[in-house]
Amino acid sequence: MDKSFHTYINKEEMAKELAADIAKLAQEAILQRGVFSLFLSGGSSPRLLHQLLAKNEQSPPIDWSKVHLFWGDERVVAKEHKESNFGAACHDLVDEITIPKENVFPMVLAGESGEEAAARYERVLQDHLEKNGQFDLVILGVGTDGHTASLFPGTEALEVKGQLVTTGYAPESASIRERVTLTYEAFMKAENVYFLIAGAGKAEVLKALQSEGEQAPYPSAKVKAKERLVFHLDGETLGEL
Repeated sequence: MDKSFHTYINKEEMAKELAADIAKLAQEAILQRGVFSLFLSGGSSPRLLHQLLAKNEQSPPIDWSKVHLFWGDERVVAKEHKESNFGAACHDLVDEITIPKENVFPMVLAGESGEEAAARYERVLQDHLEKNGQFDLVILGVGTDGHTASLFPGTEALEVKGQLVTTGYAPESASIRERVTLTYEAFMKAENVYFLIAGAGKAEVLKALQSEGEQAPYPSAKVKAKERLVFHLDGETLGEL
């Protein structure tokens, strides 16, 4: 696995460069296998990226009819809830592009419990792997506590093996605790895993990820990809180091 750190002047430059990179990855995957599988991240960091992807001004442009959209984690809430990752992505990206409805795979459906959603999504992802052999790109964020997706420090989700999807719980301080999340095993099925690390309060985590690697005491440090693990860092975060 190739591991690298890419730095940018600010989050705007990062989003622009990432959008261009994703367009190239999509073109390559579609030429090779006829489909590009993209896992979106929640939180505030990727929203500018989603908005740029929606404009589809990259060269080459993305053929959204050949893209399958998935998510890395989700709160067990309705799409209309203000904290729904799927709802935010629909606002910024999904509703702005021409993509077949059957190519969009929300992690939690209306009325599902966390356990039901995790079991269904496990079947969805296993079916994709059977047909395509891999995931192309998983985008992740990092929290100030070092969590990624909904893999939080000290939780049972960190120890799950033999599954691509599991349920999880955020700390008590979170307004919505119940989550559905990818596992470490899911990341290892991805050709590329990109971390987007933007915003204040993450300097300590970033420093540990750079200096200690997998030994850093954070869930995000344990992520491995099939081929490429890339950390994309914005200037604001770096400015705290």
